[in-house]
Amino acid sequence: MHLVVFSSQDKLKSEVYIVNTLFRKGLKTLHLKKPKFSKKKLKNYISKIDEKYHNRIIIHSHYSLALKFNLKGIHISKNLLKKKIKSKLIINFYKLLDKKFLITRTFSNTNDLINIPPVFSYVFLSPIYFKTEENVKKYYFDIPALSKRIQDNHIEIYASGRIDINDFADLKNLNFKGISLLKTIWYSNNQPLDKFLEAKKTIEKLNEINT
Repeated sequence: MHLVVFSSQDKLKSEVYIVNTLFRKGLKTLHLKKPKFSKKKLKNYISKIDEKYHNRIIIHSHYSLALKFNLKGIHISKNLLKKKIKSKLIINFYKLLDKKFLITRTFSNTNDLINIPPVFSYVFLSPIYFKTEENVKKYYFDIPALSKRIQDNHIEIYASGRIDINDFADLKNLNFKGISLLKTIWYSNNQPLDKFLEAKKTIEKLNEINT
């Protein structure tokens, strides 16, 4: 099971420094999602990340920067998907450019997991959980059906949204191939590096169980 970290969607003053540290400590994939950033701001952000880690970054906007910085890939946003012709042109362009270039997207319904186009390297299902009025955490989906749909899929499905480290084992049992973290890293009471290392260690232990 893979571990993915999303950047914060707002601008944290120390974030780039922390991102560099996470990469040094073993982060393999950062999804860089800054919806309010102009192309210039996003370019400046990426330029501050050590160049040797650029091939671990997947961006969610201003896709031309993926070529400029030789990034890992792009994530097709919901807004872009509404523009069907434009989204197809972008996806086809990047896939033809480099077969190793990753293209991802997010789904919010298990029915969308049927017949996922093979151009996608992996996709997210989000959100996985919701909280009741009693503050009890529950799944959005029928669990047996979800597990089978993930297991039978030819595309890797990653869990995303409202995930804590103590959810990892259950998500692995549901056959998710990856997990993404955002608030757990950036908005917890602990330091982002501490939470990342805890998450990484937990993933490694779970992966060892099946090896």
